[in-house]
Amino acid sequence: MKKFVGLGLICLIIGLGWWARDILSFSALSLHYLALKSAIAASQGLALIVFGGLYCLTVSLSLPVASVLTLGGAALFGWIGVVPIWIGATSGAAIVFVMVRFFFGQWAEQRLAHALQRFRGAFLARPFRWALSLRLIPVVPFWVANALPALLGMRFDQFVVSTAVGILPGTLIYVGVGVGFDHVLSQGVMPNLDVLAHPQVWAPLLALGCLSVVSAIVSQRQEGVLNDNPR
Repeated sequence: MKKFVGLGLICLIIGLGWWARDILSFSALSLHYLALKSAIAASQGLALIVFGGLYCLTVSLSLPVASVLTLGGAALFGWIGVVPIWIGATSGAAIVFVMVRFFFGQWAEQRLAHALQRFRGAFLARPFRWALSLRLIPVVPFWVANALPALLGMRFDQFVVSTAVGILPGTLIYVGVGVGFDHVLSQGVMPNLDVLAHPQVWAPLLALGCLSVVSAIVSQRQEGVLNDNPR
């Protein structure tokens, strides 16, 4: 029953994803940007709470609009937008973790036990570092970094802490880019998203991710050497 409910949720998420791509887009944001700015200025505290809840919902459903919300929220709120984005992304990731483990944990053990076993030992030896590496490497999809630790048996508290720490550098970089979009969006013009492909955006995250991976591998090998050569 859990498997069928989980598959139903996946179908629902796919449908919501296609719908959200039209509703939550930079073209729609540019059309309503000034009205949103006025509404936020009237009640910024409430707007931050609503935006954080929307961001959490978007991440928990793995909808493909997180970049629009991150950059658009940064443009609308400025640097204070880091708070709802960071909390919303961490909370949404935690919800995905719980859902994946509850709905698909048993199924994965039955169907993917051999494949998972190849990675589980190495992952659980250094779960925090490996989970942190998944967060920092920009080519790893966010939903993969949420689902894989759940299937590999990572503890929930370790997952939440590694997520909160791991997404912070990328959040700060993207918010910094989004803050610069305020002037463009205020004129009703779509921003140039080619800036996201610039090495200044993704290179620091890639370097941090590689450093984390190397650190985890070196630590495991050192432990292996010590275990093979006890004093």
